[in-house]
Amino acid sequence: MARVEGVIALRADREAALLLRVLLEESRYAQIQGLLRANSLDSPFAEPFSGEWVRQAVEGLLPLQQLMVRVFTLGSTVALEEARACFDEAVVERLADAGVLEIDGDRVRSRYIAIVYLNRFFLVSPPLWLRGYDPGETFVYAGPDSYWMARFTANLGPVERALDLCTGSGLLASLLDARHTVAVEIDPDVAEAARFNAILNGLEERIDVRAGDLYAAVPGERFELIVANPPFLPTPDGLALPSCGDGGSDGGEALRAILGGLGERLSFGGRALIYGQGFGSEQEPSIAAWLREELAGTELGGSLLVGDVQSLESAGLSLRQLWEAGGASEEQTFAAWNRFCEDPELVRHFTFLIDLGLGGEGNLAVQRLLSV
Repeated sequence: MARVEGVIALRADREAALLLRVLLEESRYAQIQGLLRANSLDSPFAEPFSGEWVRQAVEGLLPLQQLMVRVFTLGSTVALEEARACFDEAVVERLADAGVLEIDGDRVRSRYIAIVYLNRFFLVSPPLWLRGYDPGETFVYAGPDSYWMARFTANLGPVERALDLCTGSGLLASLLDARHTVAVEIDPDVAEAARFNAILNGLEERIDVRAGDLYAAVPGERFELIVANPPFLPTPDGLALPSCGDGGSDGGEALRAILGGLGERLSFGGRALIYGQGFGSEQEPSIAAWLREELAGTELGGSLLVGDVQSLESAGLSLRQLWEAGGASEEQTFAAWNRFCEDPELVRHFTFLIDLGLGGEGNLAVQRLLSV
């Protein structure tokens, strides 16, 4: 039994996942989310400070629907008796055993938020503004970048075999039009959450979730389609972020590792679609120059499509806030940011999509677009 004093990680418990699916369907959770939130296809979560408005908006709904929104949208703690009355006592106990719910005396809450994308359901960790990050806890990430990337991967295919690296919640893997998808996640507990989400969506036969470090989890295998939303946040020495955001000292370690291994993992004629964020010059992100050198003389080629550009100051403010959420002091974050900005070539922050294919001419075109 999951209790606050002995929290267990989410387990890929088939019965618990199917019970949660029944609750989500019976409560019309997907439809309510779409009607509650105009930005439901842009961001996984309700807006900060919108909790009271959301509670008022659902007051006229059935008790089960109200409770599902309070527990799985707002992350609220509710009376155990109320949960047992709406969910059934045996269901509450089974969801607690699987790590979905957390019981504390006569109160209960979900350790996760249930998000919806194109009628797929995913349990993910609450955003940092809703609940602070404990460096020791499992963090199943989803964010606006997840949904941004999901636009380009939904129904991408058809292919026989696909690979989703840094799968996290399993969102991208669930959207691909592939007969068989391997989803790789470095954190074993997060991988278990991705397995739970595959069962939740009836996709466990199509999605093979593996715990491992990028291509080490698929030795010798090739794929017609590779997608990834890797960690991209710079994490200087002495600062901590969950593995889902830790992109190394300059933010590009995971991205370079993924791009550098594509040639050995893509089938001929295959395609890779990689999400990225990073700092760079006035014209392009720093990764572009590195990637041109990597592609030269190979059969890989394609485009880096820039979708959004921010000033160094704006991006730096957001980054420092994330460092502080990870436990750093304000003094530490400013010192780390000042060291990071010593490179005079870093003047802009870019959001981009890298689209590469095997069978190209070793070239990279950087195309700067309007914000997508």
